[in-house]
This record gives sequence, structure tokens and C-alpha cells, in this order.
Amino acid sequence: MKLKILLFSVLCMLTLSMSAQRSEIGLFGGVSGYSGDLTHGFNSTLVELKFAYGVYYRYSQGRYFSLRGGVIAGGLGGSDVHSDEPYYLRRNLDFTSPIVEFHVMPEFNIFEFPVSTTGHILIPYISTGVAGFYFNPMAELDGVSYELQPLGTEGQFLPGEAYPEPYQRFQFSIPFSGGIKLQLNPFGSITLELGTRKTFTDYLDDAGGQYPDLEVLAEQDPTAARLSNRTPEYLGVPFPRETGSSRAGPNFKDWYGFGGISIALNLVQDAEKQEEKNKVERAKKKVGR
Repeated sequence: MKLKILLFSVLCMLTLSMSAQRSEIGLFGGVSGYSGDLTHGFNSTLVELKFAYGVYYRYSQGRYFSLRGGVIAGGLGGSDVHSDEPYYLRRNLDFTSPIVEFHVMPEFNIFEFPVSTTGHILIPYISTGVAGFYFNPMAELDGVSYELQPLGTEGQFLPGEAYPEPYQRFQFSIPFSGGIKLQLNPFGSITLELGTRKTFTDYLDDAGGQYPDLEVLAEQDPTAARLSNRTPEYLGVPFPRETGSSRAGPNFKDWYGFGGISIALNLVQDAEKQEEKNKVERAKKKVGR
């Protein structure tokens, strides 16, 4: 796992190693959130937002295109307790997970950026690209927090072809983002951004399929069986689940996203602005003659 993350980081750095007209480094602060089988409406998503932070490097070729590479860390969470439907309240699943993302994203400015003295002050932009991310869903039982993936709560480690393979905790996603840039001066800018990520996994929340044979799972690992079927905790009485019955909707993959503000410092002043200064200096010299 660590090797995959290292290789992806090296790829990001190699992609960004080319020269640039404008070179920036920035800090990001905001929130992270998730959409999946344990999301129950917009209010549920807001309640489960977690703090997120990151760092990025951006270089620009011209005033309409730039390429950004960065790392963002945050958290994800969801719970059936936020639902108004008895079915989900009885299901009684919940999770939290760290999320660490490495991304490379081209950005397309709607107007010129950096702006000229007569240009637009606020610059809208859109971006997409590729990202790799690590997650690790966890849940609490009897005051103890457990990593869910190693337990195989949907029978991933049980014998037989009826059960899914264990999901990988390092995955790839496609980011979609948009925002507004505000240039403070030739050396700094502020960006407001909101973005979502399309993943190719249904297990950000460890819930993506069917209930396994809970009796067999309990023989292998009683904790895994209890975390697979949490309805007895809600009802206070035993509530068996039929093997193969639905635990979560497998037809839609999970999503996650980030939103927040970043502050960037321009490491190399824009070549065009430097040329403008040179023109002014040459003009002054001519007048002086």
C-alpha cells in the first residue's frame, strides 16, 4: 500500500517538474464529505462534514491554462441515525474514515489569470484530472474502534465464490472541481473551490452488497458478524438476516469531495508582468535622453 502511494507521489512530481511561466505553491483549508449508502439527504451530508487541509503546486502556461498537483487530507463519515426511514434506522450502520488524496488536475480559466490592471477581478475556473486516494472505514463497537476492511463484514474472507473479493483501500478517482480565483497582487492569490470525486468503489463506507452467512462469519470472527448486522443493537433483541439479503445498494458507486479556501504564493513573477516593467524602464530612459 505504501509503495503504491509513493509511486503515485513520484508520478505527480515528475509531471510537475517542467518549467513554467508562473509557479505557485498554496495551502488549502476546508471540509471533506461523502455520498453513498450511508448518506440520507443534504442535511445528513452537512452534519458529517470533516475538516480537510492540504498543499499544492500549480504552474501556468499562458493565462488560461494551468496544471495543479497536490495532496489533501480529511475525513469521511455517514450514519443511518440521520435517516427518517425505519428500514435504515433498523439497519443501524455507521462509519468514519480518513481520506488522503494525491491529484493532478488541469485548470481552465474563463478569463485571463493573472489579470491585467484592466481585467476581471474574480476569475471563474473549472478543472478535472486524475487522483489516487487512500481510505480506511472504521466503526465503533462497545467503545472500541475497529478497521472494517480486515474484518470482511460482507464475507470477503469466507470461502466460496458467492462472496466478493476484499476491496482495496487505495483507489483511483476522477475529480471535478470549480471555483473562483482572486488575485491579490502579482505574488499572491486566494481561491474558493468546491469539488467532487467519482470513485470506482462502493466501499468507502464498507457497505456495498449483501449480508453474508452470519453464523459462519460469527464462527470465524464474532466481532465481524456483529459489525455486519447491527440491527440487534438498535432493537435490543436478536434480528437474524437472511444470507444474500441486501445490506446496501450495489448499483451506484460512492463519491467524496472537498470544499474550501486556498492561499497561493507566486514563486516566480509572471514573465509578462516582468516584461511590462522592462518596457516602462526603457520608456523612462528614452524620455530621460
